[in-house]
Amino acid sequence: MQERLWSLISQKRSISINLNYTQGGVYMAGQIGRLGLAASAVSILASIYIYFMHDGGNADLGIFVGLWAPTLILFSQEIDKMMEE
Repeated sequence: MQERLWSLISQKRSISINLNYTQGGVYMAGQIGRLGLAASAVSILASIYIYFMHDGGNADLGIFVGLWAPTLILFSQEIDKMMEE
């Protein structure tokens, strides 16, 4: 089990941008994943701002906004996978 886990961790993965032709036209593979990553970074920064600064700090709203970051990343990765098929 540990050997299998280590082999998965040690695999080198590269992100490449390939032009894929789909029914609707051309899209760049990996771009939606990058967009999701950028959106999650904005969510994290916005949550820090809201938590400490907005109207004297609103902890509950800041935590709520910060919780969207992993959702945005996973959602964009799944869209990328569906577009590749």
